[in-house]
Amino acid sequence: MTGAAVGALEVPTWTSLGQRIRDLRHERGWSQAELALRIGVHAESISRWELGKETPHLGSLARIALAIDVDDLGELLAGVKTRDVLR
Repeated sequence: MTGAAVGALEVPTWTSLGQRIRDLRHERGWSQAELALRIGVHAESISRWELGKETPHLGSLARIALAIDVDDLGELLAGVKTRDVLR
């Protein structure tokens, strides 16, 4: 993931967040339309997020995390669990 390093954690750029959302969506075999339906947004929003053209709001990030079944936002944002970073 490309981003700025902060301590031991690499903070994602919005483009890399979009790539992470796309990768996780693909792992589940979902289209952008299916993810959009699951989290209550338009498919165009998913496209803009994945391309790094816009950033999802915190509420959207939380709904994405729930929909794709990641433990927390840290796992969605950086691919690591928040509790692992805080140790």
